[in-house]
Amino acid sequence: MARSRGSVDNTTTYLSVNHRELKMSNGNHSPTILTPATSVAPSTTGVSDKPKLPLAVRKNVRDNWEAKRSELEARLSSVLGTPWTAAIDPAELFSFATGNQYASQNMGEMIAEYISTATDRVTEFSEKYGSDGISDLNNVAGQHTIGIAHTSRSDVNYSGCEISNGCLLLLFKDDGLGVNIYSAADDLAIAVDNAEVVGNGGDVTKLGFLARSSIKADYDLKIDEVKADIQKTLDLSVLELSPGFEENYAKLATYDAAKNYDFPRDFKEVFGDYVFQYFEGFAEALKDSGFAGDDMMQEGFKEAVEKNEIGLRVVDKLEKGDYNECVIENGVVYMQTTAENWTVNIRDPARRLIDLL
Repeated sequence: MARSRGSVDNTTTYLSVNHRELKMSNGNHSPTILTPATSVAPSTTGVSDKPKLPLAVRKNVRDNWEAKRSELEARLSSVLGTPWTAAIDPAELFSFATGNQYASQNMGEMIAEYISTATDRVTEFSEKYGSDGISDLNNVAGQHTIGIAHTSRSDVNYSGCEISNGCLLLLFKDDGLGVNIYSAADDLAIAVDNAEVVGNGGDVTKLGFLARSSIKADYDLKIDEVKADIQKTLDLSVLELSPGFEENYAKLATYDAAKNYDFPRDFKEVFGDYVFQYFEGFAEALKDSGFAGDDMMQEGFKEAVEKNEIGLRVVDKLEKGDYNECVIENGVVYMQTTAENWTVNIRDPARRLIDLL
């Protein structure tokens, strides 16, 4: 399903998390809890408008949330390797529970379920992205706080998540409190990536969390085999592959940010894999063109590509090709494509390489 990759908009109402700011005290950073009235993103309803919880609801919160809170916080903290706290205001949440039998009658169980299932998603995140992913999450969510917040974001259906003001927020829509709780933090990796964009002042061109993770998993772990294959095919003792990650990502991200909706929505998550496929396709094209075992063709490559370097770059305009091409400049052979044609005919750039030698 297509998902927006832009930075998070400002339509989240901070109802259920008391944001914290770090202040210096005797040389140490200590958290100061901000009430909704003094938060940088205060509640739109105001403290005085919060309803007084009925006795049955207060009891449910006490027995089913407050009694379990320490255990749930400890579980989340264990996964993230540093102390995390939950900042939940049941009275604020209750204002969104009108007509919602589950939320209004089971407030305590509902809050506990939000935190418990979010911890499940964080655990899955940890298993997929490892210690680097956890470090990035702790960094962008620097308050180390999890909360529940109402949102008007158009890309959120019933539930979702975002990282804002250093807090991990589990989101719900107007009538969605308690709906699809289990999937609220499904897009945690996207939330981390979006938070990094915000942290970079909205600069979408810098390699983000999703792209870096894809490079690590889908390029770095596999490219050595392809490199060795190319060296064998061309009879090269030395070979350099230049993927141009930063430059190419900047081109693609700029194109994506311009709302070109024919562009792959998941280009960040699979960025490293597609870069890998370009080089894998180059290796296959060399074999298909007959370079393996042909001294004359191997020598022709070495003479033209004297630096023994193969690069990939996204350019504004191709010189001759339709979707992609190969060019040789200053002893380097480059596979070239445009942002518009990223991943199109991905294994074709080197098909006509022999014509350049």
